Amino acid sequence: MGIKLTVINFFTVSAYGPQASSKDALTISGIRKREDRRTIALISPRIRVRDADLFDAPLRLGIDASAVCRHETRSLLQNGEIREVSNFIRRWARSGLLIAPLSLGDHIDHIAVRDAAIESADAHRLAYFEDLPYATWASEKTLNARVREAEQRTRMRLQPSIIRSEFASSMKRRTISRYQSQISPEEGAVIARFSARYGEGERLWIPQHARDWIAVT
Repeated sequence: MGIKLTVINFFTVSAYGPQASSKDALTISGIRKREDRRTIALISPRIRVRDADLFDAPLRLGIDASAVCRHETRSLLQNGEIREVSNFIRRWARSGLLIAPLSLGDHIDHIAVRDAAIESADAHRLAYFEDLPYATWASEKTLNARVREAEQRTRMRLQPSIIRSEFASSMKRRTISRYQSQISPEEGAVIARFSARYGEGERLWIPQHARDWIAVT
């Protein structure tokens, strides 16, 4: 589409690599970073990547990886963490458009990024993506609740916009397969098939009547 794209990875220091042979956080963080760089470069070498190198929730909070999406874990999120993420957003996304996670799975790190984006970005520039794999099992009720929450906090109405590609599912499957330390082939297949729900596409929630988003949608 000719759009200059920057991917910002926030919580990149992690010991979560269920498919990796190592359990060491330093080793796994390195593996994940290499997977990410290689994959993004294959999508397009023109995509820029910035890493904040923050500790993910299990390391930061001393909790098990299985607890990151529990409702009670959300209470552990500190304002200082959100401010830290906000500072990175302001540094790397001062202009242009911003797409943040809807936090459909209640993952505490996704919530931190969403909240920081709301805090630091102009509401007219801010849209949301349906974070995977959580979107594959999130109910319509949950989705609508997250959209309403974002609208209420930004006082900006949102509308769905589907970005389609002829080979979205197969491309997504090939892309996901390169994150071998994190995602099993079975999980990758489920995520890839999700594109079919939107006719080989990805659904974003963009500000209603915002001219800035016309080129994207």
